[in-house]
Amino acid sequence: MQSLIKNITAEQFLLIQCQRFKNCIYAYLILRSLFWLNSYDLLFGEHAVVYSTYQHIGNFKNICFILLNSHSHILSLFFLIGVVALSTFNLIFKKHRFISDFLLWLLMLNLHNKVYAALTGGDFLLNQLLFFNTFLLFNFKLFSKKFQFLNVLFHNGAVISIIIQICLVYVLSGFAKLIDKDWQYGKALYILSEIEQFKLTGLSIQNKWFHPVFMVLNYVILFYQLLFPIFVSIKKIKKAFLWLGIAIHIYIMIFMGLFWFSLIMLISYVFFWPVKASEE
Repeated sequence: MQSLIKNITAEQFLLIQCQRFKNCIYAYLILRSLFWLNSYDLLFGEHAVVYSTYQHIGNFKNICFILLNSHSHILSLFFLIGVVALSTFNLIFKKHRFISDFLLWLLMLNLHNKVYAALTGGDFLLNQLLFFNTFLLFNFKLFSKKFQFLNVLFHNGAVISIIIQICLVYVLSGFAKLIDKDWQYGKALYILSEIEQFKLTGLSIQNKWFHPVFMVLNYVILFYQLLFPIFVSIKKIKKAFLWLGIAIHIYIMIFMGLFWFSLIMLISYVFFWPVKASEE
């Protein structure tokens, strides 16, 4: 146990991956906010399709429900502009400070709680990743030399938490599929392909000749999710395994329409992708 604590507090893990992850997250937030701004009336305006009612969660917790409890239809606009401004600032000037990252997490929590009914699993995952992101590359300068190890501990704790979070997403999703008969019999993907609302484009692959292909893909996805934590830990096959995951998420983007979910999952691959020795 003492050896484990010493390793966690010795030096910060995966610095290059963390820098890339932060850049990707900021770019993602800018794109997502611009997308929401383009659909502002639909989601946040006076005649929005997402209805919300006042919820008193608690004096402290209410800071995450400011938009939900507000009667203003303009306030959401300021929150979205705030996300774009903070993300752009961090992306350009590389000033990764706890306060700006914490504000981004808080702003996005409010936006997500406002349009809760329109969210996907990727949005809930983003909430967790943004929280852990506040501690990546953590450097609280007010710590004395005696407590500098806390900067390392907060950073490494966040890195480990993100990796565990992604592994849990895959494994729990895989187990959930295992108890579904459509996934057990290899029919799930074909059934999903018949639902027009799940398609990002007008592409159709419902021809009967694709039935065996769908069945193979069905079990490949199950295999990938359930064994993700194991295979991603094996250096010799890690990169090939991650390429398979990239292909799966591109498929989900195009043929299932879950663009933002797939994008946030692909961003998380930064922590698993091998880094060249020359970059370390």
